[in-house]
Amino acid sequence: MAKLSYFCGMENDYLQKINLDLLQRDMGMSLEQIAELVDINPKAIYKWAYSKNNGGARPTYNAITLLKERGASDKALFGLEIIKSTEPDEKEFSERVKDVLRSMLM
Repeated sequence: MAKLSYFCGMENDYLQKINLDLLQRDMGMSLEQIAELVDINPKAIYKWAYSKNNGGARPTYNAITLLKERGASDKALFGLEIIKSTEPDEKEFSERVKDVLRSMLM
């Protein structure tokens, strides 16, 4: 079974903001290029770095999917590392990631 390993605290603590510095390093792109890739205003991408309580915003499910396809890490997007066991159940793992994405967008 796949496991999600959290650094500390509750899961929702990690869904509060996106690590923009790590996202840029993962993708090898500027924030302006990332904004263009996901078709948003470059100024709007900075809202990803703030918690929702402080006027922050979350990327859409489609944007996250595109970012993941282009090399964004789970740590940059969700603040967590994905650790797979020796016998991963890929379907279960995929469903868990989708659940985390959905809860982040609510």
